[in-house]
Amino acid sequence: MIRVQRLKTMSLPSPNLKIEARACPSAYLALTGIWLALSAGYCWLALRSENDSLKVGAIIALSVALVLGLWLHGFRLRVSNDRIEHRDGFYRCTVIETPQITDIKHSLVEYRFLGRTLRVPRLVVTWEDSSGLKHLIINTKPFQREVVRQIERVGALLRKDGAKSKPSSILYLDESHD
Repeated sequence: MIRVQRLKTMSLPSPNLKIEARACPSAYLALTGIWLALSAGYCWLALRSENDSLKVGAIIALSVALVLGLWLHGFRLRVSNDRIEHRDGFYRCTVIETPQITDIKHSLVEYRFLGRTLRVPRLVVTWEDSSGLKHLIINTKPFQREVVRQIERVGALLRKDGAKSKPSSILYLDESHD
């Protein structure tokens, strides 16, 4: 369960706060590199052989690399004094006005998949609007670590007591654990 305190005032580090991040090159290398190498290997073999299935293998590997590259290209994170904007890999955009934000912290988010429970670290932005308390769960792996640290510093300013958040807290995604 996440404890939420509504903030009355907020002072950010500078009046011109602007953080903008996209997926870093190492994320592209990690996800697409093996597929590009596989495609290059298939192309090399296809040039030396007359087997058409090698060409199909090259096309499939290159297609997977392209799809993963486009997925990573979708990730964007913008933080300014007046709002936080997050776009995920599927190009879904969420914009949160800064006065609505109640907390920003790293948490373990629990997913249930095929009868198993997976706990993955995520950055959770908690905000409140007219329909109630909401959570934006951000996968920070595509972004550079320094950008994530800057956003965590903004989150520390948002917390009333200035205490560090506990990264071991768990956010359950189903209604039975609220």
